[in-house]
Amino acid sequence: MTLTIRNATTCALTLAVLLTLPISSSMAQSDGRNADPAVPEYSGAPGATTPQLIDDATLQHTAKAFVKVAQIVKSEQSTLNGAADDAAKMKAAQQAETQKVAAVKAEGLQPQQYNQVLQLVQTDSNLQQKFLSYINVGKAGSPTDTL
Repeated sequence: MTLTIRNATTCALTLAVLLTLPISSSMAQSDGRNADPAVPEYSGAPGATTPQLIDDATLQHTAKAFVKVAQIVKSEQSTLNGAADDAAKMKAAQQAETQKVAAVKAEGLQPQQYNQVLQLVQTDSNLQQKFLSYINVGKAGSPTDTL
């Protein structure tokens, strides 16, 4: 029973973080399009994703990037809490944003593609199940990471 409760807790925490972690719109949409995250956009670009076109490899890379981004956010929060002034907070936030983009790109994804996959995972329960299993596999490789 403990394993089931732990899995449910992990899933709930992961989804809560998932809803708050997408790479910022200003960094991900640098081509001048609408930066309002409430307005979904579709790009006909080669990196565009739809539920039918997300292959397992892309979902795995997104999950790996997600784990890395979660670690960066966790570190960013502790840095921001210890920052002395607004300038230090701004610098820390900018550095964290750069690190998040680099983590996503290191997995072979563009920030916009990463965000699109996360949005689809939020709306498609089958993708969500797969995504969470890939996150758990990624977390097994780094025992100190908890979401």
